[in-house]
Amino acid sequence: MHKPDFATSYANANRILVQSQVIDRFPFPVKQLIHEQSDIRLCTFAKAIQAGIDIYAFGSNSADLIKYGDKKILFYNDALPIEHNRYSLLHEFGHDYNGHPLDCSDNELYDCFEIETNWFAAQLLMPAQLLRELQNYGYPLTVPFLRKAFGVSREAAAKRIENLTRMNYEWKSMEEKEFDDIILQRHQAFLDRYCKNRSDVYSYEEELNRQQERDNWY
Repeated sequence: MHKPDFATSYANANRILVQSQVIDRFPFPVKQLIHEQSDIRLCTFAKAIQAGIDIYAFGSNSADLIKYGDKKILFYNDALPIEHNRYSLLHEFGHDYNGHPLDCSDNELYDCFEIETNWFAAQLLMPAQLLRELQNYGYPLTVPFLRKAFGVSREAAAKRIENLTRMNYEWKSMEEKEFDDIILQRHQAFLDRYCKNRSDVYSYEEELNRQQERDNWY
């Protein structure tokens, strides 16, 4: 029986959040991120039709990643709302980044891949570390707020709030928690924008410096 590999998808998304030069704000430019992190080419459905490509063979009205020879092309429907496209593009990119085969005949395994890439896309668009920190400072996480702050659809925002309650921070390893701290530090300006008293109460940069000093005691 196949089960979704949430841990790997989450770790891969976190790796991008730390390393990417494109994600310096939220919402961030998804197409630029895909160009930065892969060799995938992007093409709209409209351009595909002009080139004589049968878009109805894709099997999706939103986006589909296809391999032509040694090239990977991500076709997407630019007639759909931008919030929808941002998620769809990251979902398809997630299949490639997580090493999923583009052709999967095992329906059960395919469903696992779909769940994994949804988890991956949601973590990139709305990092759990930032959402948890906002909650810690009493900022209410609502669908309208997530839509405005992260540029996502109503459905994606509602699903993220629902899934956030299933994540247990205490189950994480020390290494994972340190990785979370790096993400919080990198996006401190975003958090300070909504938590006005945050910078006065706590600074992750200062805490990291204090921890390094404590480590030198031993």
